[in-house]
Amino acid sequence: MTPVIRISEEIFTRLQGLAEPLVDTPASVIQRLLDQHDGKADDTRSRTGRERVVLPEFQADKWEGACNSLYLAPGSTQNIQKTIAGSVALDQIQAQLTPLQYISLKQALAGSLTLKCFAVKERSRNDFESMVSGDIVLFAEKGAGRFGFVGRVLTKLESENLGGLLWSDPDWRFIYILDRTWRANIDKKKTLLALGYDEGFWLPRFMRVKHDVLVSIKKRFGSLADFLGTLQKPS
Repeated sequence: MTPVIRISEEIFTRLQGLAEPLVDTPASVIQRLLDQHDGKADDTRSRTGRERVVLPEFQADKWEGACNSLYLAPGSTQNIQKTIAGSVALDQIQAQLTPLQYISLKQALAGSLTLKCFAVKERSRNDFESMVSGDIVLFAEKGAGRFGFVGRVLTKLESENLGGLLWSDPDWRFIYILDRTWRANIDKKKTLLALGYDEGFWLPRFMRVKHDVLVSIKKRFGSLADFLGTLQKPS
């Protein structure tokens, strides 16, 4: 039987100050503090005890599997850092999902206890519904001149409760989960021009790149991953 420990409200508040929202539990914070006390903490952890996870850099030659479609996703810095650069703990979102959604997501994650995800609203529902596992999504922080992250779609679900929890807006209910995420430094303007958009196009919302454009790119470069590799600059 797991022991039950009662702590004061003051100590609990202090633990909350060391916790990564939607990732840490009280037990994980205590475990981290104990590791630090025992000298097991390493330089991947900050002074607060939070782990700094550094995403791998996107490399086209290490891409695995086919990718049929390409999506472009603008987002606020706060949201992208929260659920793309950062991760969400599966047990922290269980209450926001139906039992079937939770079981399906857990099976898709294949043992992983955390996930990365993003979402769209009703106006982008058709593009969302066209997504399949293996598709590529380029993420750009609003106002930035580059696509800073590349993600590969694993699965998707619809949940107003989860959208409200993660991004404080239940309208962000069409949620797609990624099985791989990379850091990137892909020039946004050059990419949009190469994809056939006008010079002044500023990517106002999530969208799917047209099929005929992708067919042309695949013929020229061999694959979408190789195309993105030509645009990737060292970070």
